[in-house]
Amino acid sequence: MSNNETAALPLQALYELHTAAPAGREGMPAFAAELAKRLAQGRDAEVADFLRDSSSLCQERLHQLPVEHAPWQRDHALWLALARISLPLGQFYGGNPGVPRRSAELTAELTARARAWLDDWGSRTHQPWRLRDGYDLVLRQVFGVLGHEGMSSADITALLRWARELSAKAGIAPGAQYYCQWQHLLHQLPEPELLAMAIEDGGGQLSRDIVQRQLPLQRTRPAAQRWALWRDFFAQFPAVLDQLRLPEPVLIASRWETADAARRDLLAQDLFKALCFASDDDWPHDRALVERMLQTDAAPLAAWFKQLGHLAINPAVAQRLWEARWPALLPLLLPACADGCKHESDRAGYASVAETLLADRPGDLARLAAGPLTHLLPALRVDTLQRLLPQLGKAASGSASKGLRAALAQALSALPVDAPQAAGWLAKPNKNLVLAYRDMLVAHPDPASGSLLSALLSGGLLDVAEQGPVQARLKDLGAAAPVADAAGSPGGEAMPAGSDAGSLAELEAQAASLQRLSPAIAALDQPALLDLLAPLSAQAARALLHLAASSPQGLPALARQLLAQAGAENRARLALALVQHWVAADGAPESRWVLKLLPGAADDRIVDVLSSAALAWHKTRKERAVVALQQLGRLDTVYALSCVQALATGKTLKPSVLAAAQAVLAEAATRRGMALADLSDELTPDFDLGRGVQLQVGAQTYDVLLQGDLSLRLRTPALADEGLRTEWEAAAARLKTLSKGIKAVLQQQAPRLQSCLMLGRHWPLATWRSLFLEHPLLRVVAQGLVWRAEPAAGQPFSLRIAEDLSLVDAESDAVQLPAEGRIALWHPAQAAEQERAQWRECLADYGLKALVEQVDAPADLPLTSQWQQELLQPLAPIRLTQQALDGLAGPWRFHAGPVCDGPGIYLHLRDFAVQRWRVELLHSAAMPYYEPGHEIDIEGFALRDMAADRLLPPAEWPLPLQASLCAMLQALASRAAGAAAAQV
Repeated sequence: MSNNETAALPLQALYELHTAAPAGREGMPAFAAELAKRLAQGRDAEVADFLRDSSSLCQERLHQLPVEHAPWQRDHALWLALARISLPLGQFYGGNPGVPRRSAELTAELTARARAWLDDWGSRTHQPWRLRDGYDLVLRQVFGVLGHEGMSSADITALLRWARELSAKAGIAPGAQYYCQWQHLLHQLPEPELLAMAIEDGGGQLSRDIVQRQLPLQRTRPAAQRWALWRDFFAQFPAVLDQLRLPEPVLIASRWETADAARRDLLAQDLFKALCFASDDDWPHDRALVERMLQTDAAPLAAWFKQLGHLAINPAVAQRLWEARWPALLPLLLPACADGCKHESDRAGYASVAETLLADRPGDLARLAAGPLTHLLPALRVDTLQRLLPQLGKAASGSASKGLRAALAQALSALPVDAPQAAGWLAKPNKNLVLAYRDMLVAHPDPASGSLLSALLSGGLLDVAEQGPVQARLKDLGAAAPVADAAGSPGGEAMPAGSDAGSLAELEAQAASLQRLSPAIAALDQPALLDLLAPLSAQAARALLHLAASSPQGLPALARQLLAQAGAENRARLALALVQHWVAADGAPESRWVLKLLPGAADDRIVDVLSSAALAWHKTRKERAVVALQQLGRLDTVYALSCVQALATGKTLKPSVLAAAQAVLAEAATRRGMALADLSDELTPDFDLGRGVQLQVGAQTYDVLLQGDLSLRLRTPALADEGLRTEWEAAAARLKTLSKGIKAVLQQQAPRLQSCLMLGRHWPLATWRSLFLEHPLLRVVAQGLVWRAEPAAGQPFSLRIAEDLSLVDAESDAVQLPAEGRIALWHPAQAAEQERAQWRECLADYGLKALVEQVDAPADLPLTSQWQQELLQPLAPIRLTQQALDGLAGPWRFHAGPVCDGPGIYLHLRDFAVQRWRVELLHSAAMPYYEPGHEIDIEGFALRDMAADRLLPPAEWPLPLQASLCAMLQALASRAAGAAAAQV
């Protein structure tokens, strides 16, 4: 467009041209340049008309322009011209530190214009929540450019009093918080006059801002002289100090004397924050203040230090606290330093204090909790570790933490391998200390650890479940496991290291040695569940559960051997019971160990339980929902993956859970060596109905047949022989799983096929035959659909699948598929109206009910004028409430996009799984919270290829999708028109 054509366009048309999608905000610099040009040309009336009618989105964009894109922010004359136009309209566009040029004349003019605007604003009738907007315009924006160098104190004081008057007229309570740009004015008043103004304000917002402005000045003074003029003010108005919570020890200490318990808790937080900023020169003065506060009431300071630990201090403060050695805080110092060692940046500083403290108070180490000690151990010097071995032994004895054992093993690997034993660790060891000693020996690089490990085994200090790491390490060292003490293994013999022996008698003997069972298995210690592990004894079954519950990672070899003794059917029923137990416990992490028993045992019976749990947990138990999805992925059956796909494409999952579902599907596609888009076609299980399903109960065999209405023709036979109950229950469970699975798969087909229809998904002819003619479930579904065959050479034609699986057209005449080509779901946007009428009549005659709407699907395509580059725009502007948009977007399977600065949501999204495309509905800012009556301007639809991360041009949009989105735009326009008519 030429410069002459641009200059002739109205500003509103020019704004729409520059900000049309996909440019949006990116087009504002070019528009701002033209707006400034017209200001410079003196076309004030035109600019005023545009600003008067501009939308809130336009005004927001003008406000947010950076200085390099807003010419009026760089030119005083332009800025003043814009201010003279915009301020009477209730708009004000700021400048930068150099524009506008502050002067007495500018202050006088803007003050007069602001007063005139406020008189006009105050004369209008407003809703209560809108009254304040006019006053905020002056307080928040206009005041930012009032005042100038050399302004008299009287004039400054007059403006500040006017601001206080405006806040009162706006309905702001005297002590309430509000924002006013009076910082430039405050900067010019000397401290005594500021103090007088603060006293006059009586502790309101002006007082608080004055005090805030004083903070940098006061910190330039020696600690003893800070706030000397202000202490009577704070005594008179303690609420100012309470609201600002200044990290100033002298003010905190003065408030401490009169504060109640709740206020002292807050002051304790502020004091520790202040100490972190204090310099070495301040510390002597601050130390005396802290000591006085501790004498008055030490409890709040100790409580806050105990709660936050290292987060309340830094290494420098830790060193000062050690030097002060206040009894109320000293016991808390080592835990804080230990926890602080987990951060690499502070580790050296905290470790230095901890080393010094432990040299004087070694007993504190034994009282340290497992978590902090785990962080401290890597930071300690080798000589310190050697000296503290007795205390480390006491700490290990008192904790069952596996993390602490691992940290000890790593830290002590630098010491001689026999150092812990020499320090008396094995004199009177408990179970925790034995395991810590075991882990240290297993991790130690010295080969001499082998003899100590052998002695540990032969001494009978480890039970069968605890010997695995020792035997593995001995195998690595090339040493044989010794004969264990009778307490370690009945019969006096231990299994050789690495042995895979698995006879039932040997396994029972090893299981019998496990006397201390984990309390985690108590809820599962039920006869019905233990019986599923027959031929294992009840004790061996409990041992299996104990090994699963106590193993830090996967199942130990003994557990796998025990589980293998049960039959396949019983293992599947056990897996189902374990999953039901975990779900009934709300997926609690402490019950998650049962999932270790699923691999090789579970079948499709657990799918419905896990998929229902994932859906129930995706909002409030995201991590547990992810675990449930991952279990479905590990099962890796077609039915399990189809349920994951249904969750990923159905109801809107929370982003982290949706990402986990997509990752499960991507991993499944990788395992199968296929594209993710093709996986969805493979995830329609036939439940072996194509080959025929038989149920066996005793000598009787029953065939399960799929009927035309997709129901199963067979009822479970009555149980006539109690001896066959196990087989009867297995047959009943299999039939129930089949029936539920078929219903679930059918529920998934409607949204999947609807997506295929909208996106114009095509299948190669061979793939289509396999999916929709040969698949026992999908061929029944496909009979109610109309298909569009597209030969490689020739004209497309439509067809359907008849009851005898032959292919016929709308007149019921037989048709043949071409030798080469592809096939898709038929859509009326790609057909003549006559063909549409023929298919409507055909489907009605045969009483066929399609799973997705085809003949009555929207068929109107967009006009050429609706396309603006990659954006499909509405025929006319659409403005509707956010609630109306949400009411339509939900059924269309759109969800709100990300929250951007503002805050605001600027698009709704719909992702497609059958093809990695995303439809984006662009609009003006929607609120991330509920705001009644908030209106949104619809910009249009865009189509993004997620794989290439690009917007697709109109030529690449499938015609069915174009027709569907046009219908959505019409629905939005109808909803907006209906709302507008209701308001008239």
